[in-house]
Amino acid sequence: MQCKTRTTLISLVAAAFVCVGVVTSVGTTVEKMNVAKLMEYSELILVGQVVGMTDGFDGNNLPYTDITIQVSEAIKGAAGGSFVFRQFGLMTPRDMGDGTTYLGVSPDGFARFAIDELVLVFLHAKTSLGFQSAAGLLQGKFTIDDSQIYNDLNNADLFKGIDVDTALLTPEEQKMIETNYGKCSEETFRGFVRKAHEQNLFSSPQPKRQPEEPNYEER
Repeated sequence: MQCKTRTTLISLVAAAFVCVGVVTSVGTTVEKMNVAKLMEYSELILVGQVVGMTDGFDGNNLPYTDITIQVSEAIKGAAGGSFVFRQFGLMTPRDMGDGTTYLGVSPDGFARFAIDELVLVFLHAKTSLGFQSAAGLLQGKFTIDDSQIYNDLNNADLFKGIDVDTALLTPEEQKMIETNYGKCSEETFRGFVRKAHEQNLFSSPQPKRQPEEPNYEER
């Protein structure tokens, strides 16, 4: 009965986070977001290194993974030092010690993190139950590698449909936003996001919406 309840919870959470847009590797869909939407849906935009990951079950018997980032820059919001956020689901399946294996890892489509990884992440506001996901799920977590930056969609359509006065951009930024796919210069992208936040570059921003909180009711 406990196993069935937890499986139901995973299904409910996965369903609550999907809407038509980007199809993941196993068919889950999430809303397609360009950089303007990622910024508008984020409470925090952080740059830093992943220095810790732990998982377990919280007081509501819900699976979680705590991700610790050593923040080097908070582009949006107030966060510094070692910042911890809690994503729904375990890192890997877990032997429950009674002959069963709990398979409730973070649902497909959620951002994946790794120790020592350098990241730039757009984070939703925390839900009342303490969970916090990347905006656009896998779209809102960017890996920094060899001075390049990219998300799990390799930045596909990241700049599609944005409305910005190009006269306010550097030549490097102008060239970047003309691309539809592929890695970007980390320095250029970070500077662009910082400028967009500080100067409100997007003339027609999307209305800010909070993520729908999953239904965790046990059935």
